[in-house]
Amino acid sequence: MMVPQAPSESALPRTGTCETEVFRRLQDLQSSDADWRAGRSALHVYWAGEDVQRISAQAYTMFQQSNALAPRAFPGLQQMEQEIIAMSLPLWQAPVGAGAAVTSGGTESIILAMQAIRHRAREQRPALARPVVLAGRSAHPAWEKAAGLLGMHIHRVPLGSDFCMDPGAVAGAVTGDVAGIVGSAPSLPFGTVDPIPALGALAQKYDLWLHVDACLGGYLAPFVRAQGHAVPEYDLSVPGVRSLSADLHKYGYAPKGNALIAYRDAEDLARNRFYFDNWPKGGYETRTLAGTRSGGALAAAWAVMTNLGEKGYKERAGQIMQTRARIEAGLRDIGGFELMGKQPLGVLSFMSPGRDAFISEDRLGRLGWYTSRTAHPVGLQMTLTPIHARSTDRFLEDLERVVHAQADSSKEVAISTY
Repeated sequence: MMVPQAPSESALPRTGTCETEVFRRLQDLQSSDADWRAGRSALHVYWAGEDVQRISAQAYTMFQQSNALAPRAFPGLQQMEQEIIAMSLPLWQAPVGAGAAVTSGGTESIILAMQAIRHRAREQRPALARPVVLAGRSAHPAWEKAAGLLGMHIHRVPLGSDFCMDPGAVAGAVTGDVAGIVGSAPSLPFGTVDPIPALGALAQKYDLWLHVDACLGGYLAPFVRAQGHAVPEYDLSVPGVRSLSADLHKYGYAPKGNALIAYRDAEDLARNRFYFDNWPKGGYETRTLAGTRSGGALAAAWAVMTNLGEKGYKERAGQIMQTRARIEAGLRDIGGFELMGKQPLGVLSFMSPGRDAFISEDRLGRLGWYTSRTAHPVGLQMTLTPIHARSTDRFLEDLERVVHAQADSSKEVAISTY
């Protein structure tokens, strides 16, 4: 695969570049990207179809110069944000009095959750210098990033044999410095849902803040459940859960830069509020980390949610689960693969005892597949979306070729043209 070369001069063009050349260059830069439109990328892109893309792009363009920082200047954006929140909270069985804010993504939501945990901890224990939050080994690295920024500490507890947080290990890790617990629904490495009801009971017992990181599953799990599939309890209906994050730009199919952080009690939104007025312009206020926020991203998210509705999300959830079933059946037919725990949603993680999964990944890459991996244990991971329905058969054929070639090290897998 050819990687586009950087221009010989990186300085700003003296006279500007014509539109035709700009787009020629953009196409050149895009040519080396993973072929996600053909379903050959295992993660990073959540594609709901050309029709949804068209609506999203048009809405983005309409509001691309608008700024969600200024609701008085752009009241329509404020209304769209409120409607996004109103459409989202029922998905997580939020009680009356819940509240939420739109963020730029899972990392910002996680930082805000950590900030809220810190604020509460210091209200209760002013002498607590470095609040600790308990998280599973499979929790997202953004929790470490947030801890570093906020002067906190993440204590990672072991996983059980089911690849989920071990409630016993969590209970054993509670000390006087612990202020919160984080559970994943699901975790990115394994696609497993941590035992949120058990974690909620511990949060209540020790008066700790429990946050559910549903960035990956928050906009898929409700519709998978609506299709009749079993999904563990994970949301704001679980006693002890105080906040939850979910990414609209994943299974909500909105463009990048859209997510939510939700609170069981809307008053907790104040823990993320920033207000300052000791400067010439007077009051300045934000409810999230960002100041200026793209009106285009917000409008596109609103347009996608409004267009798809429950019916559209259910249909796509059904496609994902059908694709998942086909791949699981294909893995059984090929033989020698094991799933890593119970995976009820769109993440599919599997290992192959006796084979080197990284060699498999490398050979799949030479066949045109952008795959993902887990390091502990060694395995392959995929985040399934509706687009993978069209590529599943070819993927399984190529995976079988790779496995057979690995079994006979004298053979080499021919590079396919696609």
